[in-house]
Amino acid sequence: MLDKTKVTVGLICYREREQIASILQSLVEQTVFHQIGEVLLVQNGDCEQTLNSAKIFLKKLPLIILPHPINHIGKARAMIVNQASEPLIAFTDGDCIVPPNWLETLLIHWNHCADLSPSGVGGPNRLPENHLWKKLMNLSVSHFLGHGWSPQAWKPKNRASVSHIPTTNALFSSQKIKQAGNFSKKFHPVGEDLELGFRLKALGPLYLFPEPLVINNYASSYFMNLKRLFRFGQVQWKNKNSLLALSFSFIPGFCFFLALGFYYLLWWLPLAGYFSFLMIAALQVLTNSRSIWALSLPFFWFLQHSSYSLGVISGLLTQKMPKQ
Repeated sequence: MLDKTKVTVGLICYREREQIASILQSLVEQTVFHQIGEVLLVQNGDCEQTLNSAKIFLKKLPLIILPHPINHIGKARAMIVNQASEPLIAFTDGDCIVPPNWLETLLIHWNHCADLSPSGVGGPNRLPENHLWKKLMNLSVSHFLGHGWSPQAWKPKNRASVSHIPTTNALFSSQKIKQAGNFSKKFHPVGEDLELGFRLKALGPLYLFPEPLVINNYASSYFMNLKRLFRFGQVQWKNKNSLLALSFSFIPGFCFFLALGFYYLLWWLPLAGYFSFLMIAALQVLTNSRSIWALSLPFFWFLQHSSYSLGVISGLLTQKMPKQ
């Protein structure tokens, strides 16, 4: 039974002094607060202001602050695994807000999958809808042209077996992460959960559920969001399973760039087909969401596909990790 199982909650913060209090307070409000054995917060090259905001919760949470002077996502996650003392590790981030039933729901999923010996379970994440572009981003990933069935953005209708679980909303077996070799220290600032997923799947399945939903304020502007997509595309080629890891959203964007290389009179035909496809998909989202803003999605999808595709091409040509 999992009603007595203790869980290590792992958090990483970087430049989140205005948000760290929100995630820590949402942990205080967990329905199964008594099952949080420890909260390991890695000060991932962050400033003293963030640390001071976190220290307020030392009496409210079993909080342990781990200093890490260099901002490096792979090393910070590996530090949490090495320091964890509980059999299960729940991951989220300093720019997230989790619902009160977050940990309880993840534990219920874990219990339901116990016969399958999972390596991990998790849920989706969405941006807070405090700006128009964030609302449009959430709308865009409601369609496969926006999420490409990648666990990073996909919200399945039912339990789905996936290649990896984003560490913004995940529950893992501590033993299996260590058995798989822990998070790779080669990955920064993205891709560490993707690469670990392929190694974890060899030890047990990974499942993505429609709930719990975590609010993840991962970008302060739409440009930062496009930069993030570029990095996700770039990092694919660092993974030995890169061809399997490529999101579907790479395909239409890559076709667009191929079309630009044609010198024949009919070079525009692939582009016309591509944008027609985007428009039809936007009308589908409009029908389902009844939001007039869905008509702007072709433009959003085009920018997302282009950023991701450029990242994939860059990663293929350079075979280097993106730097922050």
